[in-house]
Amino acid sequence: MTTLGTVTLSDDLILEGLENAPLIAYSQRRTLAGESVVQVAPVLGGRELALVGDNHFTLAEIEAVRALAEAGQPVTLTHHRGTFRVLVVSIETDPAVDHADPRPDDWYAGRINMIEV
Repeated sequence: MTTLGTVTLSDDLILEGLENAPLIAYSQRRTLAGESVVQVAPVLGGRELALVGDNHFTLAEIEAVRALAEAGQPVTLTHHRGTFRVLVVSIETDPAVDHADPRPDDWYAGRINMIEV
């Protein structure tokens, strides 16, 4: 089961961003004596993640995810690839069928953009 905070989503959603994230972060600086100092640490958060799916979102789910984005609070993402603490940045959607008056159970293709915290 895929969940984002209290919102239950389709298990068929693809989680993007895990493969492209760096595993370590490093910085290099010079001391007053002129020596080079390199600091290495594992990346803890900051990855850009996305849940992507064609015709896997309902209007009710979209509105619930938009409410999470507007709240600006970190939530837990549970996906079959892992569990992550994320901040919902935005949601991009396109209706599968163009209705003048969309219903809550209409299907949408979309992408939920998040940042791991």
